[in-house]
Amino acid sequence: LLILVVCAILLAYAYPPLGAIYLVPQITATWIAVAFIFVLAGMGIRTEEFAKAFQRVGFNAFCQIFNFVVVSVIVFGTAKVLVYLQA
Repeated sequence: LLILVVCAILLAYAYPPLGAIYLVPQITATWIAVAFIFVLAGMGIRTEEFAKAFQRVGFNAFCQIFNFVVVSVIVFGTAKVLVYLQA
């Protein structure tokens, strides 16, 4: 992995327009870089930890739904009420 990083740096030094123009840095520097970081972090998870988390799928689903749905609905509703009351 370190060799690939060095190769990427040398390629960027040798031909800067490749990354600045042709690889669409607005996409590669944000979406692809973040996805790559998450993949690398996920590869570091031991199988036992993953299996333990998968056994508690109901609890994990509850946490995700509560955080991404219930809290969002409460905040959205509160914002609409405040806009309606012109507070």
